Amino acid sequence: MRKIDLRKICKDKDIHMAAYKLLNNLLLLLLIAFTGTIFAESLLPGIITSQIGFTSIASAILLTMLALIWIGNKYQIRYEKLPLRKTRIVPILAFVSFLLLGNSMLKFDLWENIIITMSVLFFMLLLYQQIFEAKK
Repeated sequence: MRKIDLRKICKDKDIHMAAYKLLNNLLLLLLIAFTGTIFAESLLPGIITSQIGFTSIASAILLTMLALIWIGNKYQIRYEKLPLRKTRIVPILAFVSFLLLGNSMLKFDLWENIIITMSVLFFMLLLYQQIFEAKK
């Protein structure tokens, strides 16, 4: 049986680039899952938090972002900033999302509710940027 040299694999740029692409896809899927669980929780409070916590999804998002940043810095991967398309529905969706999230967390204190709602809206903005970036 042959031994696999992990030190050689970890130094291979092709494997890092493949991992970078897979981590980008994983980040998109995690953001979609996080947004979906937030909406499910706002419609039926307790349906998600009784099974898994939001901290597990948020920590998976954070770990994925840290891995992307690490690989991106290691290989100097840079992207030019593209402007977002302006649509009329985004402010309406943000307001409705804010109301749904605030309503689902009425048992929290006001300051906790505001912090959680703002962080979720930030994740939703990241999701919007990932999916609907303006093309050249």
